[in-house]
Amino acid sequence: MGKRAKSWYFVVLLPLLLAACGPTPAPSTTSPDTAATSAFTRNTAAGTDTVALTPDGLAGFPFGANKTDVSAFLQQVLGAPDAPIDPGSVGQCEGGAGLWGTHDTYGPLTVAYYATDASPKSPQLLASWSLSPYAAPKPPLVLSPDIPLGLTLDQLKAKYPNGGGLENVGAWFTGTAIIVPEQTDGTSGIFVGLLDWCT
Repeated sequence: MGKRAKSWYFVVLLPLLLAACGPTPAPSTTSPDTAATSAFTRNTAAGTDTVALTPDGLAGFPFGANKTDVSAFLQQVLGAPDAPIDPGSVGQCEGGAGLWGTHDTYGPLTVAYYATDASPKSPQLLASWSLSPYAAPKPPLVLSPDIPLGLTLDQLKAKYPNGGGLENVGAWFTGTAIIVPEQTDGTSGIFVGLLDWCT
């Protein structure tokens, strides 16, 4: 199975794996460096050649931004989304339950959009982004310094002691992201924003 196929496979299966999880993890008591994130967002989102991946959104667009605007910018910088294009469906769990949503994939980056109802005609809003594998992305993608890199599951547990609830699927919540360090099959990832997963 190719690297791209593994990434897509992981993105599709993670919601199913997380369905076996316990309660939604409590926020970490470790506060992100707000000043660093603010400076990072200003410095990287201003140009049209960078897509900043932050705890609050991407490319300077906050979660809740209109898909039309976000998608137009992403296509300007990253090109058209990878085929096959997601035709959309109604979410089944938690944040996306009962809402119409689509996912656009640009190599290692997947961006999710959801409407505020179940209609495919309703405007969709930026809901989340995910990056696979769990590693520093290559330009033009740039990861916020508030999202930790290079940590094992045990290191994540030590650094973010309140992020439990997902360890049965090898994941941990940092207060800004759900991190899945590399698994035995080579899959890994970072997930930020509203996730359509069942607990």
